[in-house]
Amino acid sequence: MSNNRRDINERLKELDSLLQTKPYTKLEIQEHLGVGSTSVKNFLKKIKEGECWSEYAKETFSEYFLGEKNIIKEEVIDGNGTKQYSYSVQGFSIRHDKLTEDVIEKLLPFIEVIDQMYGLDDIINSVTDSLLDIISKQNNRKYQEQIKNLRENKFHTMRISMQEVMNISSGELEDLERMKTIRNAIINKEVIIIKYQPFSQPISTITCHPYLIVESASRWKMICKITNVDENDSSFIERLNKINVISMEKIVDKIVIKRNAVFENYSNQEINKLLKSSAGPSISDWENPKRMNVKLKIDENLLDYFKTKHFLEKGQTIDGNHLLLKNAIYTIELRSKILRFGSSIEVIEPLELRNIVKDEISKMHSMY
Repeated sequence: MSNNRRDINERLKELDSLLQTKPYTKLEIQEHLGVGSTSVKNFLKKIKEGECWSEYAKETFSEYFLGEKNIIKEEVIDGNGTKQYSYSVQGFSIRHDKLTEDVIEKLLPFIEVIDQMYGLDDIINSVTDSLLDIISKQNNRKYQEQIKNLRENKFHTMRISMQEVMNISSGELEDLERMKTIRNAIINKEVIIIKYQPFSQPISTITCHPYLIVESASRWKMICKITNVDENDSSFIERLNKINVISMEKIVDKIVIKRNAVFENYSNQEINKLLKSSAGPSISDWENPKRMNVKLKIDENLLDYFKTKHFLEKGQTIDGNHLLLKNAIYTIELRSKILRFGSSIEVIEPLELRNIVKDEISKMHSMY
């Protein structure tokens, strides 16, 4: 395949991904793809006419492929005739392909486990039903009996507390929409403006560049760079132009996309690399994190526990009755995890961490 042909295919894939998320103007598509208006026009034409569709997409969405309906929705958004483009069918992709038996055999056990969990949200359970619908339409009789059993014999054998993290069905759809907006902003590298209200404090307007959403202690957090705040907001002044962790539950009102703003990139790989060496996302300085080699004395009754349960994703080893955390990043979550085990864990090194834990124990002792 020539470089030119490969480049066109890559651009079509990028455009396919964009049209699945939300409506875009031609100018916005140009900016995302890095091409001119003529190329965007040609790419949209190729998708409309089905020239670049997979065989399975042609078969599944035949009425659109044959031209009876238009797969691309065009909507005029102003008096100048500016149009926005998106797919007219949710879930469509030019890259849709038939599920292989290998994929089906991986999906069915996954669906079975999910359906046995008590505590999952109704919307998540509906996703497994949709997956079964998709698999049943693959015209493979081999799996029909298994699909029938999964539909008819749902029995909860496990219980989880996902409700503590996010309860979609209890009227918190605004939270779900905010998360979706942030996810799309991360994918599309868009700057967002949020209204943020820490507990017992006034609302702040913050401009930020989102990089990653993480779950920590049953709460969703957004890792982002803050580039602008209200002039009278002293709480965020020191955090300007730095990587920050925002509690998503404290975001109020609708999130606004700041159009035509230059997105300040930061590597998701670098963020995930740092998180692997951390007990939680509350890293005070992402550019120059505070690292330490930690030595913890573990009660012998807990040694087996820590062979499978890790403080960190990376850098944890056991030496005798000591748990060693190599090059760990200090966060408040590390202190909390140590305190959680009470007298079963003693900080041996470094002295700085030992004193941090000791001071907290002293405060607790004085309270009681």
